[in-house]
Amino acid sequence: MNSSVTHAETAKVQPHPLSRLDPQRFHGAWIFLCESVAAGALVGAQFGVEPALLVGTAGAGAFLVIAALSAGFHGRLRQLVTGGMLLVVSSCLALLMAADSRFISIGAIALTLAMITVVFARRRGFLSTPVLALGVAAITMIAPMTAVAGGASLSLAVILFVILWLFFFWRTTRVVTLIADRSAWNAELLRARGLREAAITASFTLIAAVALKIAG
Repeated sequence: MNSSVTHAETAKVQPHPLSRLDPQRFHGAWIFLCESVAAGALVGAQFGVEPALLVGTAGAGAFLVIAALSAGFHGRLRQLVTGGMLLVVSSCLALLMAADSRFISIGAIALTLAMITVVFARRRGFLSTPVLALGVAAITMIAPMTAVAGGASLSLAVILFVILWLFFFWRTTRVVTLIADRSAWNAELLRARGLREAAITASFTLIAAVALKIAG
């Protein structure tokens, strides 16, 4: 009886087999990040695209830091230092170029979501639906962050986030569902599907950003 209880308790705290995946190796994550930066810079270009792009670079630096934390710091000192420097230096330069300082608050929310994603992934793995939802949300937060930094209103930035997050999450869950049957996939098919998804999400992101730019 006691041994079975002990075994059950131990099983609960064991990390998921997919909990140590390196997020920076997820091509989709980088695609979403770049598209979010581009969308935010387009929507919030009132102060020029430079402050927005600098904030987007800071977001990329934060992503590298979180990826190192997720996959383990061993052998990742360069990645950690590079990400930290991009985060700090790009944020400071953006502020010097008159970026709206509210991007810092949005960035703090994004970092919080990213940390929660890492914690949940330890138990459920990175490919579980809740973890995917949180992870995609954390990355997509870069869109409103760059938009606000560039001069967009907070309400417009929130709308941009909601639109992109819903679409990115939908496309992500579709891909995860399709690759669940590994016997039907190989590296070539995955690469082709990845390129197709990149084109689909890029087209949608551009249309959404232009529409919000016009409406705003």
